[in-house]
Amino acid sequence: MDRREFIILASATAGLALLSACGAADSGPPTIDPNVEPEVIEWSIGPKGGLNEGSAFITQYSWEPKRLKVPVGRPFKIRFVPRDELFHPLAFGTSLKNEVGIDLPTLEIRDGIPAETPVMVINTRNKAFDIFCREHRGINGFGSIVTPA
Repeated sequence: MDRREFIILASATAGLALLSACGAADSGPPTIDPNVEPEVIEWSIGPKGGLNEGSAFITQYSWEPKRLKVPVGRPFKIRFVPRDELFHPLAFGTSLKNEVGIDLPTLEIRDGIPAETPVMVINTRNKAFDIFCREHRGINGFGSIVTPA
């Protein structure tokens, strides 16, 4: 083996080692095992305050809890449970769509009927992903999905 062949072989070996160490070789979307039942996590959304009850308080829209902890590496779906009869078009950030590897269209909640996301898997620890209501974002209609460290 001459010097040129040695350099090419050494460069190729170093490149493969770097790719596998960085995880680029398996950068596809997370896989969902059909044999594992997804955890269903409920998220309560809607008004909080006294305006709808005749008091002087201004109604704020809140998500309870504000930060929803989800499991890492295990399938889950979120059931949004409304506390009112209003229309809530929920939007998911691009970073969450990229993380779970599926298109998450706007989820529409109306007439007080709960709605669920598709099954998702998040493999990244210590991360936060934003979700918001397009109608009520300015009055506290948003929350974050977080993964533990």
